[in-house]
Amino acid sequence: MRDRPNSSLLDGTHGTHMAEVRGAIVGIAMAAVLAAATAGDAERVVQLDPDNDLIGQQIYAVQTYTPTAGGSPILDIGLYDTGASVISFSAYSNPYFPQPHLNPGGAGGQGVGGSVVGDVSQPGSILAGGILDFLFDFNLETFELSFGTLTDKARAVPGIQVFVGTEDGSPSLPSLTGTPIHKPSAAFPAGSAAHVTMQGFDFGTAFGLMAPLFMPQLDLVPTGSSLTGREGGTPPVRLPLGRFGTDNARNQRLATKGLSIRTDFFASPLHRFVRPFVPSLTDSRAR
Repeated sequence: MRDRPNSSLLDGTHGTHMAEVRGAIVGIAMAAVLAAATAGDAERVVQLDPDNDLIGQQIYAVQTYTPTAGGSPILDIGLYDTGASVISFSAYSNPYFPQPHLNPGGAGGQGVGGSVVGDVSQPGSILAGGILDFLFDFNLETFELSFGTLTDKARAVPGIQVFVGTEDGSPSLPSLTGTPIHKPSAAFPAGSAAHVTMQGFDFGTAFGLMAPLFMPQLDLVPTGSSLTGREGGTPPVRLPLGRFGTDNARNQRLATKGLSIRTDFFASPLHRFVRPFVPSLTDSRAR
């Protein structure tokens, strides 16, 4: 964990669905233990399952939503996903959002596995950081856990209308830190870029396992930031990327006049020789 200015700690009175966050932590820990059990094998052949191994290693993110109109923040552990052109919160977060939603049932999209339908939230600010930004505190007197984030509040992207999952329309939709997180904020007036350190956190050593087990760490940095090579490694490789999709920021500015009730979406980075397999998660009426 790292100290940062303007960090915050949330407790049960601040809208944090603590049981679900605990479940996410337990899931990460179990995956780490299972993987560490075979980390010392000299050679191991694993048959991939197309249904379960379609994507690679996930990059965990800690994100919060704070209503623009005022209210308690909502925290969840999700996944950073450049293929997701919206910010989403899973269905179990839905009751903690300001009610009524801006557009109940008005968010829809397609992704790997089919279509999803959800609610469009009221505008709010989104703050996101990597797994090392996750903060928790255990009170020895009350035996209560509190969760929060070390991410600098100046990095929060304001005025975002997020895709909120529902039990009926999108029960399996995870919380996703999509590309709108790279829109301008107080810390990054020109927008941000993602710096992902694949060996950012040694989960194995931290929990006393017999072998190191690394988890990626996400950090947001200013656009135009440069990478440096690691000692003993290869120099950075630059891949030219274009944009797939559009930015509806202009339309969203009309929301104050009641003319826009869609989720915020933003373009995804894509190599020019790569064709999308399926439409990214977005507002179905945005195209």
